[in-house]
Amino acid sequence: MADNKKIAERVLDAVGGKLNVIDVTHCMTRLRFRLKDELIANDDEIKKIDGVLGVVRNGGQVQVVIGPQVGKVYDELQKTGSFSEKESVGAEAGETVTAEKKQKKTAMGVINNIIGALAGCLTPLIPVLLCCGMAKMLASVLGPNLFKILDTQSNMFVLLTLIGDAGFYFLPIIIGYTAAKRFGMTPVMGMLFGAILVHPTLLKFAADGVTFSVYGIPAPVQNYTSTVFPIFLTIWLGSYVEKFLRKYIPDTIQVIGVPLITLFVVLPLELCLCAPLGYYLGNGIATGLVALNNIAGPFAVAVLAGSWTLLVLCGMHVALVPFVVTSFATLGYDTFIVPAMFAGSWATFGCMLAVLVLVKDKKKRALYSGYVFAWLIGGVGEPYKYGVQIPYRTPLYASVVSGLLTGLIAGFMHLTANVLNTANGIYSFAGFLGGDIKNYIALIVTTIAGTVIGFITMYVMKIDESLVD
Repeated sequence: MADNKKIAERVLDAVGGKLNVIDVTHCMTRLRFRLKDELIANDDEIKKIDGVLGVVRNGGQVQVVIGPQVGKVYDELQKTGSFSEKESVGAEAGETVTAEKKQKKTAMGVINNIIGALAGCLTPLIPVLLCCGMAKMLASVLGPNLFKILDTQSNMFVLLTLIGDAGFYFLPIIIGYTAAKRFGMTPVMGMLFGAILVHPTLLKFAADGVTFSVYGIPAPVQNYTSTVFPIFLTIWLGSYVEKFLRKYIPDTIQVIGVPLITLFVVLPLELCLCAPLGYYLGNGIATGLVALNNIAGPFAVAVLAGSWTLLVLCGMHVALVPFVVTSFATLGYDTFIVPAMFAGSWATFGCMLAVLVLVKDKKKRALYSGYVFAWLIGGVGEPYKYGVQIPYRTPLYASVVSGLLTGLIAGFMHLTANVLNTANGIYSFAGFLGGDIKNYIALIVTTIAGTVIGFITMYVMKIDESLVD
């Protein structure tokens, strides 16, 4: 196995060195760089690095696909680059000209930047939301809804409910932190603006229909708990205010001057404009997803399930994170994106099994068996995608076709995700626990159908072993 420190050093060198990095984060399998000049990054050199599975450019990021050990490589990268919070904020504040800014502005480019920014703010939340989702799932499964092991008054049931609700209830505070880091604002200020939105007094005003104003400007009050867009818009605008003040206020009074003036300037923007606008935007998206599912139904799920593998390969699957979070925060369930992801993933699993049967070379079969194990037990699909689907091609086509058919089945059976869970492999079942018996039947049928359809589709399409040495 490649040395994590060497991988980090070579990757950092290939993206243009420390001075070209605005910031770097990671998800479950990828290092995600935002660079001052994306044109400097050499994709070919990155792909040659032992331990790197591939490179994807999307949403203003250069994504280096590492696999399950990405966390260790990231830690080495932090040490190698000696990255600090100050450097990240400085770059965010506009001290450099990125390749993104150099490019000609287009409608699609603007949309991609918005989605990229949203994903950048919400992707770091996934571990928190997964933990909260699992707690809610346990409360539902062990509580009176299913096994009746826990009484609603028991301490354990209450504890699980507290954990499950906390992450979603205080979502504006958490997003306030991640959005502030993304847009170059002081993180604790972002948390403060999020806390204002969920203050009990504001919630009481919303419940009682009390009118409220900021500096005489009417502020439509809503219940902003479990919302995404109100705080996202607030921090986006607020970051420009703070950067402006940071630039012109003398250093001697910046410590108190910048946050204080930022607070009182941004408050009316938050409560009178951003929060109400974001509230209706979030509700509109949730309503739109429900309407799309009602109109297109199984066909919408089928199309997304069939294209899921392609979205992951292109790094565009992260663009769906805002919609998934909004759906769960607003509706409490999802009948579209997570079920489609589940259907597409298990169809791909069936293709994996067929590949093991079709491949005759023992060394390749042993290697690909590791890929299957990594997906099933580790929840990581990148090794298979970059090691088999792309070089052989037919496994990719088979995943698309079988995903489409499996998604159709999941859609017709109204498979519903009750817990926000985007994990792969055996962990993916957790997202569908807690529903009624019909949903469990749909879950079992989708899993079996996906595996069988994927296997048959791949077996029929065959595989040309000569394409890979």
